[in-house]
Amino acid sequence: MNYETIFIVHPDATQEQQDEILKEVKGILSEKKTAVLSEQNWGKKTLAYEIKKNKEGFYYYVKFSSLVSDIPNKLSLFYRRSEPVLKFLTLRLDD
Repeated sequence: MNYETIFIVHPDATQEQQDEILKEVKGILSEKKTAVLSEQNWGKKTLAYEIKKNKEGFYYYVKFSSLVSDIPNKLSLFYRRSEPVLKFLTLRLDD
């Protein structure tokens, strides 16, 4: 099954913090023998509405393929525990 996840990082996060979050996401995926199909850093963008009193954020996109069905739950748990992550969304794509 193919999935995609998009997450928004706090605009004041340093490049090292952003890299660490992306590294953790990839670590969760590789831990479950998941293939990363593509990843993109969309950069700093203005949000459509304020999130936690922020008007901007760094957007990241990762598309991956996995046979393990609990990957979205693992990612969700990580995002919720990661303070610099403002919002996230993980979707299963139709084949």
